[in-house]
Amino acid sequence: MYAFGLEEAGHYGQAEEIGLRAVERHPRDVWGIHAVVHTYEMRGLFGEGIRYLDARTEDWADGNYLSVHNAWHYALYALEAGSIGQVLAVYDNTLHNEASQSVAMELLDASALLWRLLLIDIDVEPRWMALAQAWAGREVGAYYAFNDVHAVMAYVGAGRLSDAERLVKEREQWLSRADPSVTNHAMTREIGVPVCRALIAYRQQRYANVVELLAPIRYRLNSFGGSHAQRDAIQRTLVEAAIRSGRHDLARALLSERINLRPICPYNRRARARLADRLGDTDQAATALARAEEQAAVGAAALG
Repeated sequence: MYAFGLEEAGHYGQAEEIGLRAVERHPRDVWGIHAVVHTYEMRGLFGEGIRYLDARTEDWADGNYLSVHNAWHYALYALEAGSIGQVLAVYDNTLHNEASQSVAMELLDASALLWRLLLIDIDVEPRWMALAQAWAGREVGAYYAFNDVHAVMAYVGAGRLSDAERLVKEREQWLSRADPSVTNHAMTREIGVPVCRALIAYRQQRYANVVELLAPIRYRLNSFGGSHAQRDAIQRTLVEAAIRSGRHDLARALLSERINLRPICPYNRRARARLADRLGDTDQAATALARAEEQAAVGAAALG
């Protein structure tokens, strides 16, 4: 847990060291393994992450609460490596299938992964339909805004916009009568509802509205839960909306910030290439795309 705290605070090298020490003492400490893979994610060390999880498969992949979540991290590595087939294999075999128990944490991971694919225009509609149905079967009211956002991702991805709108309206009604001292009240009002509305607007291609909703809160997303890695799906939504709405200066600034924080991230480079294409800068687009492929190749090599 100390290692994970260090990672979320940005001390990646120290977090890795502490996490590895924890796992050395207790090889099946899946929280320790989880902390280590977060440090690889945040530094773009996809090859190291893939090899680490592959080497320790017997320690984390079965019989524990984090088995699906650590598989989600593996899928994130594969996504950065450009291996969509591997991403979908992890999703179908582990994240969500007919045998899944519809546990909230597992549904969160499934939504977050499919949403990343939606942002890069990869169609996985049959998976969205099944996932949305799973979310619909476990709605428990205004319990946790972070869950609500991921349920809306699933509804939006499946084209069930009326369900997404209904959930948002129910939360707005709850805000009007709930005790403001309840933690989830502020989380829902300040982050949950705006993010849900942004997701709906994204599916409706109202990209300017997405920017209006997400830009003011992008530095406060941590206040409604999750990790940096989990919340990055929302940050990427803002990047894509900025590009697609013609807010090119904002998109350039967002990508510059992201690349400085995480130099090794093929997604960032590919997004920069898309932005350059829209601006007619073919040379910069080619350079950014080549850099993305170079970075992705490292992870692809680890996948074998």
